[in-house]
Amino acid sequence: MYCTHCGNPVADDPAAAAEVEAAAETAGALEGAAESTATAEVEIARINADRDVTLAKIEKGILENMTEAQVAEDAVKADLLDQVLEPSEPEPVPVVVDDAGPAEPELDGEPPPVLEDSPAPEPAAKRGGNPWW
Repeated sequence: MYCTHCGNPVADDPAAAAEVEAAAETAGALEGAAESTATAEVEIARINADRDVTLAKIEKGILENMTEAQVAEDAVKADLLDQVLEPSEPEPVPVVVDDAGPAEPELDGEPPPVLEDSPAPEPAAKRGGNPWW
């Protein structure tokens, strides 16, 4: 008998046949494991792709909101800058004139009396000697 894989002559030994059968089962199991591993890797890649798409959508929404907020903030800054650079004319304050009479007393032509100078107080006499003794 000859090997189906390599073409070498194989003995009709029952132990060898069992060994060949075990090798075939092991190869089949490894094939199934490789297939399940590949399937798991594909599933992980799909989940990661879905996550990336979701994050991109969230970031886009945030950027749109930030852009709208930035536009509003820039408009407020522009208005404030216009007000600072070109202030509006202040409203005139009305002046009220009171015609009740003059604020200063009228002088009858005579100057007010001058007070006589009082004598300056005399300076205190100095005490002689050392203050520490």
